[in-house]
Amino acid sequence: TKSMVEELMDEYHLEAVIDEFLGSISREKRVMLLRRYWYFDSIKEIAQRMGMSESKVKVSLKRTRDELKKRLKALVQKDIELGIKIIINGRK
Repeated sequence: TKSMVEELMDEYHLEAVIDEFLGSISREKRVMLLRRYWYFDSIKEIAQRMGMSESKVKVSLKRTRDELKKRLKALVQKDIELGIKIIINGRK
């Protein structure tokens, strides 16, 4: 099991990755994502606020989630590769 310190480091790392991601996307995408998943606005509310169709909001949110998922998967892959290198180098 993980120690409390390890868990806090994992949380900090994830928070930093999400912050970086939010800073890298357009303001429009960021507002939609935060309105939906931070403030729990409905699709309809976001569409009205942003002056666009509900369909456009849904598509944009899906694409943004997919982009975040892709970045998180890449990060996990890098962490796995680093862990393997540490294990291999530790056995020499």
